[in-house]
Amino acid sequence: MTAETPEALRPARRVNLGKHYWVLAVGLVTLLIGAWLMIAPFALGYQPYGAGWADATLNDFWFGLGVVLVSLAGLVLFALALLGDLRAAGVVRPRPRPQPVARRAAPEAPTAAPPADDLERTLATLAAALAADLAERRGPEAAKPAPPPAAPAPSRDRHDLRAGAIMFRQPAGEDDAAPRRES
Repeated sequence: MTAETPEALRPARRVNLGKHYWVLAVGLVTLLIGAWLMIAPFALGYQPYGAGWADATLNDFWFGLGVVLVSLAGLVLFALALLGDLRAAGVVRPRPRPQPVARRAAPEAPTAAPPADDLERTLATLAAALAADLAERRGPEAAKPAPPPAAPAPSRDRHDLRAGAIMFRQPAGEDDAAPRRES
C-alpha cells in the first residue's frame, strides 16, 4: 500500500480477545466469591438470628467486601484496557477533544432582531387578532356593561356564625315557624 491510502481503507489491527475473556472470567469469579463470603454466615446459619455478629461473621463479611471491591476495581481496569485495545485497532474511534474557542475583542453588532423581540411581536399580533375576533363574535352586546353580580342566597346550613353567637337553623324543608335556639 502507498502512503496516500486513506486511513479508512487500511486493514484494522487484529485484536486478541482471548486474554480479555480470561480477565473478564477471573474478575467475575472473584466478584462472586466475595459476594458469597459476605452472605455465607447468614445462608449457612452460623450467625444466630437477632444476635450480635459473631467473630466469624465479621471476618467473613469484611474480607468478602474487600474481595468484592478489588474485583470491581479489576473489572473497571479490564474495561479500560479493552477500550484502549479497541481504539488502537481502529474498531472504536476516540472522542474528539473540544477545541478552545478564541474570544473576540469586541462583540459584533446584531444585524437582525433578537429572537425574543420577534417572539414578542408575533405574540402581540396574535393577541390583537384574537381580541378583534372575540369582539366581532360578541357583536353589539359586548358594548353593554355587565350586570352587577347577584346577591348570595341566604345560608340554609345548620350553623351560622353571627356576632360570636352560634345560631342553629332548621334544615331546608322543615317548618320555618319553629323557634330558633341560641346557645
